[in-house]
Amino acid sequence: MNDWGIPDWRDAAAYGDTRQWSTDRWRWEFVRRRDDVRRAFDATAQETYQQDVIWDECDEGEPLKPCERGFTSGCELALTLGYHGLPNPRFGDQPDYAISCRNSDGSIWLAYKDAYRDPSLAQLTFKLDAPIEAQLESARKELLERQSARSGRTIKRRRHPAKWLTYLRALDARADGQSWNSIALHLLTSMHGARDASAGRRLFIQADALCFNF
Repeated sequence: MNDWGIPDWRDAAAYGDTRQWSTDRWRWEFVRRRDDVRRAFDATAQETYQQDVIWDECDEGEPLKPCERGFTSGCELALTLGYHGLPNPRFGDQPDYAISCRNSDGSIWLAYKDAYRDPSLAQLTFKLDAPIEAQLESARKELLERQSARSGRTIKRRRHPAKWLTYLRALDARADGQSWNSIALHLLTSMHGARDASAGRRLFIQADALCFNF
């Protein structure tokens, strides 16, 4: 776990002063725990660095290395996630520019990039010589209808910032090989009701969902 800069899940203080974290930082903390993000960075980081060296060879100084905070690797997954480039998932405390999310769900990027490959995506066309407000309202209704037809419901984002640190600890505990019972006993209090295996599993499922839909 330490290979990825993950704190000791047993100690909430090990995560630092999370009260000062921005929404982008919180999102990045969940995203960087995804296996596909870790694999994508390692698969593309060195090639990106070599390209940076070529582009910067006439400039003063040297480009950031993959092992440094602020370096971002160019890969398709980064665009899907709404990042200009994929930061090193071994670091949580990345500079703001590296983890700034241009679009929190990636739809702006994916609307024009190979949208036909993913049935969960919808592509709409707008007229630039017509009033925008009416088009946006029509687009909203169209998207709601498509979403309802696909999922059987419209999807609303629910944010519970007070739970986010517990969610991170649950993810890290599971990655550490902890049982559902252990997760529940360590991270849930009597105020949460049951503290058994099923409660620990539910906590993890809720946490894991944020990694993919923050």
